[in-house]
Amino acid sequence: MFKKTVMVLALLALVCGAASAKKMAVLNFNKGDMTDDNNNTVVSLSDENSEKAGDFTMKCDFSEKSKSPWAAVFQPKKATWSGFTKIKLGVFNPGTEDLKFAWMIKGAKMSNGPDNRKDWELTAKPGKNLLEVKLTDVICNDGKSQLDISKIFIWALWNLEEKPVTLYFSKISLEDESK
Repeated sequence: MFKKTVMVLALLALVCGAASAKKMAVLNFNKGDMTDDNNNTVVSLSDENSEKAGDFTMKCDFSEKSKSPWAAVFQPKKATWSGFTKIKLGVFNPGTEDLKFAWMIKGAKMSNGPDNRKDWELTAKPGKNLLEVKLTDVICNDGKSQLDISKIFIWALWNLEEKPVTLYFSKISLEDESK
């Protein structure tokens, strides 16, 4: 009987562990993670506009589009995105109008051109937003190459507005919805 109980508990732990492996935070703001390369963008941790009390957000004060503002992570610690089907971005827009921003990924290929990069234009409506970006079968900016997400080289966010904007990111996480 003891042996069966141990086997059932081990199987349950394995199944629960596999289920939890279907989500991964790209950055954990509560542990102090933030982007590591910023151009004309002030990035800070904030307790404003978080999903729940006590949590932190990553506040990005972007300059206007003409100044090429970005917040990026080069060679991320969590770079293996294979097995995930989408990325979720929790974004709070404190303004009263829609704001356009971009999400970009450079994949594992050695190329630094459009055959190894994908840009997505996203819109943050006023208030809380949960935006999703599909990661399976993504075609790069060249229109023909498939984005290799086996080891991300860089990912970035940037302002597409002609004015400075502030956005709060409460979540940047990978998920697998295929199972």
